[in-house]
This record gives sequence, structure tokens and C-alpha cells, in this order.
Amino acid sequence: MTPSLALAWRPQAGRLVYLRYGSAFRQGGSDIGAHGELVTLKSDELAIIEAGWRETLGDGGQLELGIYHGWWENMQSDLLLSNGLIETENVGDARITGAEVSLDQPLAPGWKLRAGASYTMAKLVHNTLGFELGDRHLHVVPEYVLRGAL
Repeated sequence: MTPSLALAWRPQAGRLVYLRYGSAFRQGGSDIGAHGELVTLKSDELAIIEAGWRETLGDGGQLELGIYHGWWENMQSDLLLSNGLIETENVGDARITGAEVSLDQPLAPGWKLRAGASYTMAKLVHNTLGFELGDRHLHVVPEYVLRGAL
């Protein structure tokens, strides 16, 4: 189940302002405990709210700016154990905040420039692992992204 709600407003032709909320749930799954018993993981839930502005430029281009903030409760992650095996566990709660900008601009017949940049801060804010982490960033989420195509 992934509930969502979106509101959009066009204050004038070629301009769009939007606000969107979305949520997703993942079943908890199971794991084998230290003494061979079956352990049930908590379901995790991700909720995100985002807002943005999209402008159609006079020469056919488009500029877009967006910001977002997300909450990830009971985040499940794979952990590497000391025996070399991988195990899934609830590791805590995370927050993901970011912004992105993109430009899609025709240059000449058959030529188009596409460019964008984003910044994301994805961090574990509540650790339930029982040991201290030196770095709480979610490493699978890049902090800075630049992209371009011609």
C-alpha cells in the first residue's frame, strides 16, 4: 500500500507549483536469531513530502526546482556479521532531506541541453543496533549529484 496526495497550482501559463506527500510500507520479514530462533523484523515505513516549481521558458526550455524531506521509521538494512554472513536487521530511524534543480533547454534543431544537480542529506538519526556508529550517513544515497547531457 502506497498512499499519496498531490496538489498542483498553475498561477499562470507555463508555471506550475506543486506539493506532494507519499508513503510506502514494507513488511517486516524474518531472520534467524543468535540462538537459532526465528526473529520477526518490524515493518518499515517511508514517508516523504516534497514541494517544487516548474517553469516553461519562452524558447521551449523548462526549469525545475524541488525540495523534499522524508522520514524512514524502523529502517531495515543488511549487516555484515563477523562470520562473513549477511543479515537483515531493523537499524533505526532515518531522515532524508534534499533539493534538486534541472534545466532542459533546446539549443538548435536536433540539439538539446539537459543538466541538473541535487543535494541530499540522508542520515540515521536513531540507532537501534546497540553499538555506536562512527558515520550515520546512508552511504547508498549520494550527497551530491551532477548530471548533464547534450
